[in-house]
Amino acid sequence: VLVKVRPKYIQCVALCCYYIAAKTMEEEDVIPSTVDLVKTSQCGCSVSDILRMEMIILDKLKWNPKTITQIDFLHIIHSLLMCYYPQLLEGMANMTPSRQLSILSRNLFHCLANHKLVKFRPITLTLAIISLELEQITMGWLSIINTVQKLADIEIDTLINCREIVAEILKGKKLLPTGYK
Repeated sequence: VLVKVRPKYIQCVALCCYYIAAKTMEEEDVIPSTVDLVKTSQCGCSVSDILRMEMIILDKLKWNPKTITQIDFLHIIHSLLMCYYPQLLEGMANMTPSRQLSILSRNLFHCLANHKLVKFRPITLTLAIISLELEQITMGWLSIINTVQKLADIEIDTLINCREIVAEILKGKKLLPTGYK
């Protein structure tokens, strides 16, 4: 999306992008109110400027906040794994569910920046990343992934194709293997 912005609104746009990102990624209790954001940033914008710019940005991006994203799928699948397979992280020094989720999130963000993966549904990309992680930590990874793959209605060929691209990207960034074992 290409949009011209007048120079006097650049700080407002930057602050709004930051605010949108915070609302997307952070827990509600750590996100400052718009009033506090305006005071703290000293950007010269008013609260109404920020709110108006936020709506403009979201509209230009055709953003539907109710859309489920890859990070949403990652949180859901990881929570289910920890619930149904709590033994997955046993025997791994210094590995906690939150640390593993952090590693998976980092890998997901690296993949989201790659144009080769745009063609895949969010659930497919997420499951490909999780499958590579599970392969590192459990011999039973394939049966776990097959169960989720069938529930998510993902063609196995599509998942394998996505997984190969993800592995290539993460190996190129030296993010695989994750260093367990």
